[in-house]
Amino acid sequence: MIVIAFVLSLLSFNTAQGHLTSDFDVNWGASLINVEIGEVGTRSLESFTTVEIGYNLIFASVDTALNISFSEMASSNFGDLPFTRLAVGPRWYIRGLNGTRVIMGDQVQGKSWKPSPFLGLQAGFSNLSMSSEEGEAANFNFNAAVIDINAELGLETPITNGILLVGQFSYLLSLLSNSEDEATALSYGGLQIFVGIKLTQF
Repeated sequence: MIVIAFVLSLLSFNTAQGHLTSDFDVNWGASLINVEIGEVGTRSLESFTTVEIGYNLIFASVDTALNISFSEMASSNFGDLPFTRLAVGPRWYIRGLNGTRVIMGDQVQGKSWKPSPFLGLQAGFSNLSMSSEEGEAANFNFNAAVIDINAELGLETPITNGILLVGQFSYLLSLLSNSEDEATALSYGGLQIFVGIKLTQF
C-alpha cells in the first residue's frame, strides 16, 4: 500500500509540473533464491540466465523514476522458466538523474551525465513453478502465484550520450502465495544481481 500511495502521489505531482519523460533498460543477471516448501524443506533455486526488461517514467523535478519491469529465469537448476515476475515501484537517484537539462554559463543549456547511484523499492506479482529433481526422496510439484517485494541498490554510469551501463543488487522477498496444492506452504527470499544497458530519451 505504501508503494502504491507513493506511485500515485508521483503521478499527480508530475502531471501538475507538466514534464513527463521515459527511458528503458535491458538487464542480464544471476539469481540465488531460497524457497521454503512446506514439509519438504528449503530448496535453492539458482539461475545465471535471469533477464529483466524495465520501462521507466521519469520525474526529473524530484530525481525519481517509476520503474515497471518484467523478468524471468530462462533456465535454472529446476529446469526452464521456473520463475517470471511483473513489478512496479519507485527509484530514487541520489546524485540526480542522468540526461536532465541544466543551465550552464551564459544561459546555455546542456545535459548532465555522471555516475549516479540509486535506491529502489518494488512490489511484484510472480509465478513460481518447481518440481522435485530426479532421484530426490521428497516428491513435490507445484505452480504458485506469489505477491512479493524487492529492495534494490544500483549504479548508472554513462557510456556515451543517451547510453548508460547499469549494475544493481536486489533482495527479493515473498509476502503472499497461492498454490494449486493448498497443502503446500510456500515462501522465498534471495539475492539477484544484474548488469545491463539503459537507453534514455529526454
